[in-house]
Amino acid sequence: VITAHVSSCSMKVSVNKKLLPVKLQYFFKCACIAILPYFPPLARQKGVPPDGVGRMWSCFPLFTIATMMIISNFADRFNSHCKSFLTTLFVMLIAEVAICFTPDIPSMHPKTNNNTETFHAPLKVMCHQQEVTGLTFNDSEIEATFCQYWNDSQQSSSCNTRCNIQDGDNTNLHDNLVAILSTNCKGIVSDIKHQETFNLENETGVITCDNNQFIVICYDLCKEEAIENLVPSMSDTVLHYQFWLLLVSLLLYDSSQSISSSLCDTASLQLLGEERNKFGMQRVWGTLGWGIMALVYGAVMDFFSDSPQNRNYTSGILLSMIFFGLTFFSGLQIKFLKGKTDKEEAGSVLEVVRSVRVILFLMCLLVIGASMGCIATFLFMQIEDVAMAWNPNFQDLNLLQGLCISIGCFFGEVPAMFLSAHIIKWLGNVYTFALVLAVFSIRFILYSFLTNPWLFLPIEILHGVCFGIFYPNMSAYANKMAPLGRFATMQGLVKSTLDIGTSLGALIGGECYKIFGGSRMFLYVGLTDAIFMFIYVACNILLDRQSKQQTEGKEISVSSDEGTTSTVQDKC
Repeated sequence: VITAHVSSCSMKVSVNKKLLPVKLQYFFKCACIAILPYFPPLARQKGVPPDGVGRMWSCFPLFTIATMMIISNFADRFNSHCKSFLTTLFVMLIAEVAICFTPDIPSMHPKTNNNTETFHAPLKVMCHQQEVTGLTFNDSEIEATFCQYWNDSQQSSSCNTRCNIQDGDNTNLHDNLVAILSTNCKGIVSDIKHQETFNLENETGVITCDNNQFIVICYDLCKEEAIENLVPSMSDTVLHYQFWLLLVSLLLYDSSQSISSSLCDTASLQLLGEERNKFGMQRVWGTLGWGIMALVYGAVMDFFSDSPQNRNYTSGILLSMIFFGLTFFSGLQIKFLKGKTDKEEAGSVLEVVRSVRVILFLMCLLVIGASMGCIATFLFMQIEDVAMAWNPNFQDLNLLQGLCISIGCFFGEVPAMFLSAHIIKWLGNVYTFALVLAVFSIRFILYSFLTNPWLFLPIEILHGVCFGIFYPNMSAYANKMAPLGRFATMQGLVKSTLDIGTSLGALIGGECYKIFGGSRMFLYVGLTDAIFMFIYVACNILLDRQSKQQTEGKEISVSSDEGTTSTVQDKC
């Protein structure tokens, strides 16, 4: 009886061995590239200014679109998907090694007119939340003001730099430095030495402190050109070969990982065949790898970092290379099917975007893509700025950044993916996009007011709506809006538009970060999202009313008084 019971209740578990390498590839690949969000602060630490970081990251999507078109067409034409896939993985490894070992961009150090001994200490000065690093403390009796390239001969004896404080009054920084810093800055100001000056020749002045690390973050300080010149400029940065080596390495890494992911998606869909609805069950393994390893990378880099101002990103990159080995091995097991070339006539792209609704849809993607670009490029930099303002000796910076990704994945993206179909069905495509824009707006505005870095964690749950609901809705709406036989064209257009938006977000966000600082940048982007949300919904409501009026104005037939039938043409 027991045997029969067990036999009757036994359940046969089957594993699709063809899809197992794909699942492993998603997990290991996303675990490997979970180091990506740490690259913007890495670039800043290597000497790239914030606006330069934005300009660099704005190039990545455009370069990826161009290279993806070339490699994808090559793979389709010559049925060489496997070779193309493995080649892009190999390029990704070379680029990651280059990123790891690219030297820092040289920074200028002060030269004094006396022979006193100098020593280096971790000093970070933030003017408008713009970072000034690589400064040097001089001997304990010297306190110099913030000057660089001071060419006025009348000011040779001292730098009487004037700065605006928050009440708008012009105050001489040299007269009462401690008071001004206490009023305008968050940091350790009690250890500043008594006021003395010395002459600086075309170099950078410093503040001298007792024994403690000195970190100053100035929000409304430093209005004068002489002080603003302390911030590294792109015109100086691009003169160094280290910048170009870093840029090329990042371009190759980002494009190769994107192309290899696209080719892996192709293999997964080929192997699924008619069961393409199960694609999400394969892709979710990538989310797990991304969420887990982003946290691990942060913890490892915190463990090996000497100080909050000098992060050890090398340890995280080396760990990522271990997962690259697993990624490459699992990639060797994936089998690409040789299929016939799709010869359906796609028609003109202009024919696809002729509809006003499609134009609105693409504009929405540009705005959402720009929002994603701001997060991908500047979120970790903003977390770093808030953490340093909150506690100059904050030791868990990378761990906190990794936790943000993990919480966004496990408590946001994964649940949202499972609920997305129900939410889209309930709200409809247009109002789902409105929900995404509203959540982006709330998310950015909350970022702008944070002073405690740990409060970033609960906000990251909103990532579930911003991506987990947005992406399925984007794909579904693209298919819905595409003319018959133009589905592939529409999907390509939609993803390219999103990438262009991401590029614009990185570019414009970088300029705003430089001018206004991270908090105000996120505030302005959040307000822009809110304004566009109302415009997008209002335009779609007007289109719905117009469509309804056109439908009501169209009569198939009306009966005349004589009982005959006459046809009434469409009013439009």
